[in-house]
Amino acid sequence: MLRYRSFCMLFTGDAGATAEERFLSQGADLHCDILKVGHRGSAYSSSPAFVAAVRPRYALISVGRHNLFGHPASQTLRTLERAGARVYRTDRMGAITLSTDGAAFAIDAMLADPSTQ
Repeated sequence: MLRYRSFCMLFTGDAGATAEERFLSQGADLHCDILKVGHRGSAYSSSPAFVAAVRPRYALISVGRHNLFGHPASQTLRTLERAGARVYRTDRMGAITLSTDGAAFAIDAMLADPSTQ
């Protein structure tokens, strides 16, 4: 987790459901505006309970285009959408950059998401 003034972003790396359950059971305050989605958005991460605890406004998924695993999983995308998170995906949008001064932040993508056009 990165906290800088009022900015918060949660980086989950390759944490799967087991790690998410451990965070939840420890009662950690996971609320952040931005969630770096774990495990390339696989079906083994971003459980509904975990996403509900984070309450992200934005979700960033780093995943290769045409990957052999079919990431991100449709159930993960549904979970994020139901939580109200706007999803940014590198397979559709290229490089994603984020900048912040600790109060406001901006997320920029190299390419426009073709699914929103």
